[in-house]
Amino acid sequence: MDLRKKILLVLCLVAVPVCSNAALECFRYHKARQLRERGHELDHQGRAKEAIVCYEESLKLYPYFLDLHQELAELYQTEHDPANAERCLSEAIKNSPGDDLSEAVLYRERGNFYLRYGKLEQAESDLKYACSKDPADGLAEKLLAVCRKKHNSAPVGSKTNR
Repeated sequence: MDLRKKILLVLCLVAVPVCSNAALECFRYHKARQLRERGHELDHQGRAKEAIVCYEESLKLYPYFLDLHQELAELYQTEHDPANAERCLSEAIKNSPGDDLSEAVLYRERGNFYLRYGKLEQAESDLKYACSKDPADGLAEKLLAVCRKKHNSAPVGSKTNR
């Protein structure tokens, strides 16, 4: 086999799988966007349960829509399902791109969630982390101050102040 044929064979062996993976990823992203848009329509129509199904399916295909995790968490909260809301916020953190500002926002949002549900130790931990990632985030600082005030005023021996 001459050199050109060997090079072509190697390129085919490498390029075909790479291109196939890229095509599959593009298909998944496109389908996830369609489900996301359908979920938005359903949510605006007041059909929260159906919107949740679309959002969940969208995130199964493409888990990197960080704002969709947050929207889904809000929907779960309105449906009185804090366990799934917490799961969504944690998944957003898990799929974070890793830059400081994204992490600060995501941890602030989950810290705010914990604060709302009286999980003061987790709230304080997340909010401190958010402040460390973005010291200019005034909202995270305010939420942290509220959390510490509630934590310090909780009766001794309670779940929040041991």
